[in-house]
Amino acid sequence: MNSRERILSVLTGEKSDHVPFDIWYTPEIKRQLMDYYSVSDEQQLWRLLKIDKIVMLDAPYQDLPEPEIDSDGLQITVNEWGSGIRTIAHSSDGSYEEVVFFPLAEAETIEAIEAHTWPDPNRFDYHHLLDRCNMHNEWVRMLSFV
Repeated sequence: MNSRERILSVLTGEKSDHVPFDIWYTPEIKRQLMDYYSVSDEQQLWRLLKIDKIVMLDAPYQDLPEPEIDSDGLQITVNEWGSGIRTIAHSSDGSYEEVVFFPLAEAETIEAIEAHTWPDPNRFDYHHLLDRCNMHNEWVRMLSFV
Protein backbone atom coordinates (compact mmCIF):
# COMPACT_ATOMS: atom_id res chain seq x y z
CA MET A 1 0.00 0.00 0.00
CA ASN A 2 1.43 3.39 -0.94
CA SER A 3 1.00 6.60 1.02
CA ARG A 4 -1.94 7.86 -1.01
CA GLU A 5 -3.78 4.52 -0.79
CA ARG A 6 -3.10 4.33 2.96
CA ILE A 7 -4.65 7.72 3.72
CA LEU A 8 -7.59 7.20 1.36
CA SER A 9 -8.32 3.80 2.92
CA VAL A 10 -8.51 5.34 6.39
CA LEU A 11 -10.75 8.17 5.11
CA THR A 12 -13.16 5.64 3.59
CA GLY A 13 -13.25 3.49 6.74
CA GLU A 14 -11.20 0.63 5.34
CA LYS A 15 -8.19 -1.01 6.97
CA SER A 16 -4.71 0.12 6.03
CA ASP A 17 -1.42 -1.70 6.43
CA HIS A 18 -0.50 0.72 9.23
CA VAL A 19 -1.62 4.02 10.69
CA PRO A 20 -0.83 6.90 8.30
CA PHE A 21 1.79 9.37 9.45
CA ASP A 22 1.87 13.03 8.40
CA ILE A 23 4.19 15.83 9.43
CA TRP A 24 3.86 19.59 9.75
CA TYR A 25 6.89 21.73 10.48
CA THR A 26 8.13 25.28 10.33
CA PRO A 27 10.36 26.36 7.43
CA GLU A 28 13.50 26.27 9.60
CA ILE A 29 12.77 22.71 10.77
CA LYS A 30 12.17 21.66 7.15
CA ARG A 31 15.54 23.18 6.21
CA GLN A 32 17.29 21.42 9.12
CA LEU A 33 15.76 18.05 8.23
CA MET A 34 16.66 18.41 4.55
CA ASP A 35 20.22 19.38 5.46
CA TYR A 36 20.53 16.53 7.97
CA TYR A 37 19.33 13.93 5.47
CA SER A 38 21.09 15.58 2.50
CA VAL A 39 18.00 15.78 0.32
CA SER A 40 17.28 18.54 -2.13
CA ASP A 41 13.50 18.47 -2.30
CA GLU A 42 10.77 18.08 0.23
CA GLN A 43 9.15 15.07 -1.43
CA GLN A 44 12.45 13.20 -1.11
CA LEU A 45 12.33 13.95 2.60
CA TRP A 46 8.79 12.59 2.92
CA ARG A 47 9.77 9.38 1.10
CA LEU A 48 12.89 8.94 3.22
CA LEU A 49 10.95 9.41 6.47
CA LYS A 50 8.07 7.23 5.18
CA ILE A 51 5.59 10.04 5.70
CA ASP A 52 2.05 9.70 4.37
CA LYS A 53 1.84 13.36 3.53
CA ILE A 54 -1.37 15.29 3.00
CA VAL A 55 -0.20 18.15 0.79
CA MET A 56 -1.89 21.48 1.40
CA LEU A 57 -2.45 23.31 -1.89
CA ASP A 58 -3.54 26.91 -1.82
CA ALA A 59 -5.72 29.16 -3.90
CA PRO A 60 -4.80 32.69 -2.78
CA TYR A 61 -7.60 35.16 -2.20
CA GLN A 62 -7.59 38.23 -4.41
CA ASP A 63 -7.75 41.82 -3.21
CA LEU A 64 -7.12 41.40 0.51
CA PRO A 65 -6.70 44.63 2.51
CA GLU A 66 -3.21 46.01 2.96
CA PRO A 67 -1.42 44.82 6.14
CA GLU A 68 -1.49 47.13 9.16
CA ILE A 69 1.03 47.67 11.96
CA ASP A 70 -0.19 46.94 15.50
CA SER A 71 0.75 48.79 18.70
CA ASP A 72 3.78 46.47 19.15
CA GLY A 73 5.07 47.38 15.69
CA LEU A 74 4.15 43.97 14.25
CA GLN A 75 2.45 43.58 10.89
CA ILE A 76 -1.10 42.24 10.92
CA THR A 77 -2.73 40.89 7.79
CA VAL A 78 -6.44 40.21 7.49
CA ASN A 79 -7.33 37.02 5.65
CA GLU A 80 -10.39 36.26 3.53
CA TRP A 81 -12.33 35.17 6.64
CA GLY A 82 -11.70 38.51 8.36
CA SER A 83 -9.25 37.07 10.90
CA GLY A 84 -6.21 39.13 11.83
CA ILE A 85 -2.89 37.28 11.61
CA ARG A 86 0.57 38.42 12.63
CA THR A 87 3.96 36.82 12.19
CA ILE A 88 6.02 36.33 15.33
CA ALA A 89 9.78 35.74 15.22
CA HIS A 90 11.17 33.15 17.60
CA SER A 91 14.60 32.29 18.98
CA SER A 92 15.30 29.44 16.54
CA ASP A 93 15.84 31.82 13.63
CA GLY A 94 12.32 31.43 12.32
CA SER A 95 8.78 32.61 12.72
CA TYR A 96 5.22 31.44 13.05
CA GLU A 97 1.82 32.98 12.44
CA GLU A 98 -0.77 33.55 15.13
CA VAL A 99 -4.35 34.70 14.86
CA VAL A 100 -4.86 37.85 16.91
CA PHE A 101 -8.52 38.56 16.27
CA PHE A 102 -11.52 36.57 15.16
CA PRO A 103 -14.34 38.39 13.34
CA LEU A 104 -17.09 36.21 14.82
CA ALA A 105 -15.77 36.19 18.39
CA GLU A 106 -18.64 38.37 19.61
CA ALA A 107 -21.36 36.86 17.39
CA GLU A 108 -24.22 35.60 19.52
CA THR A 109 -27.03 35.34 17.01
CA ILE A 110 -27.65 33.72 13.66
CA GLU A 111 -28.22 37.21 12.26
CA ALA A 112 -24.73 38.30 13.39
CA ILE A 113 -23.22 35.26 11.70
CA GLU A 114 -25.22 35.78 8.53
CA ALA A 115 -24.18 39.47 8.47
CA HIS A 116 -20.50 38.51 8.37
CA THR A 117 -18.74 39.11 5.06
CA TRP A 118 -17.98 35.55 3.95
CA PRO A 119 -15.28 34.80 1.37
CA ASP A 120 -16.45 34.88 -2.24
CA PRO A 121 -15.42 31.64 -4.04
CA ASN A 122 -14.95 33.64 -7.24
CA ARG A 123 -12.19 35.75 -5.64
CA PHE A 124 -9.82 32.81 -5.10
CA ASP A 125 -7.06 32.31 -7.66
CA TYR A 126 -7.40 28.70 -8.79
CA HIS A 127 -5.07 29.21 -11.77
CA HIS A 128 -2.12 27.05 -10.64
CA LEU A 129 -4.00 24.30 -8.81
CA LEU A 130 -3.85 21.74 -11.62
CA ASP A 131 -0.07 22.15 -11.95
CA ARG A 132 0.36 21.88 -8.18
CA CYS A 133 -1.85 18.77 -8.07
CA ASN A 134 0.24 17.17 -10.81
CA MET A 135 3.47 18.02 -8.95
CA HIS A 136 2.15 16.13 -5.91
CA ASN A 137 0.23 13.31 -7.59
CA GLU A 138 1.86 10.70 -5.35
CA TRP A 139 0.28 12.27 -2.26
CA VAL A 140 -3.20 13.05 -0.98
CA ARG A 141 -3.93 16.70 -1.68
CA MET A 142 -6.14 19.10 0.22
CA LEU A 143 -7.21 22.58 -0.81
CA SER A 144 -6.24 25.16 1.77
CA PHE A 145 -7.58 28.67 1.40
CA VAL A 146 -4.93 31.12 2.51
